[in-house]
Order: sequence, then C-alpha cells, then structure tokens
Amino acid sequence: MKRIIRLTESDLTRIVKRVIMEQNVSEKRKVFFDNLAKKISTKLIGKKLYFGQIGVLEGSSITINKYDDRNHAINLEGQNVDELNLYFNVTRDKEDLYPNEKKGTRIWKGLLNITAKFENGKISSNPEVFLYLDELGKVYFDREMKPEKAWTWDMVGGSAIWSEALRGNNM
Repeated sequence: MKRIIRLTESDLTRIVKRVIMEQNVSEKRKVFFDNLAKKISTKLIGKKLYFGQIGVLEGSSITINKYDDRNHAINLEGQNVDELNLYFNVTRDKEDLYPNEKKGTRIWKGLLNITAKFENGKISSNPEVFLYLDELGKVYFDREMKPEKAWTWDMVGGSAIWSEALRGNNM
C-alpha cells in the first residue's frame, strides 16, 4: 500500500541539511584515516623485514614496496574502530631459482596485512601480521602465512601512531 507523506518546505530543508552534514562527517573521517594510513606508510615503504618461511624458502625477508589499501568499514559514521587493517605490496628478497635461471625471473610478490586491534580504548600488545601470495594481480587469501617471530609495533611504525585510529571513533 502506498502512502502519501506531506512535507513542508522547512521539513525538506531540515532533511537535506542533515544529509549534507552527515556526508561531511563521513568525508572528514575518510580523510582522517587516509592521512593516518599515509603517515604509517611513510615509515614502512622501502623497509626490509624478516618474515621466516615464505612459500618453499625458509629464512626469508620481505621488502615493503607500496601502500595498497586499508579497511573501509571505518569510513562509516557511527562504526566503531575495533581494528585498523593496512595492506602493502611486498616482494620476497630472495628468489627460488633453479641453477640455470637468470636472476629476476622468479620474484615472489605478496600482499602484507598489518592489523591493529583495539579493545577498551587500548591497542593490542603486538600487530597481527599476515602475508598472502599475489600472483599476476590475484591475491590468494587461502594461502595465509604468519611470520615465524611475532612482529613488534616498533617494526611497523610504533604503537603511538597506530593508536591514533582510536581518535577516528569521535568523528
């Protein structure tokens, strides 16, 4: 059953203003998290970090090449920030070459996920780190790898910078 709702001009004006104000809040929050991701990225791009076993090679390290993305659920106004996920494109520093292969022909690429979890206004003791195979632009999330030794906040920019994400809850 259809209903007819009558609005006055002032009702319509009030609704439009509220929608615009909500969009501005969401946009501010989006900008805040994009800037935070850039801030963290500047500390990580080009950094070489020990990971452990990657694929068939043990004792491997990775180089963080480029910032890729972050979780977008936190863009939503009223959505609590329980975790901040940042994703980076990485390469393994050592190649798995056969004796006759040329260097640079089998470069392992991956997507690194670093997650800060928040509980009761505090950041977790260590970041969660996962690495996924990226083959020709397709990321294999079913091939999840964890570092042999847990990473510390100092390795990924410091807990103070990551905990700034909690301020995004107030937007």
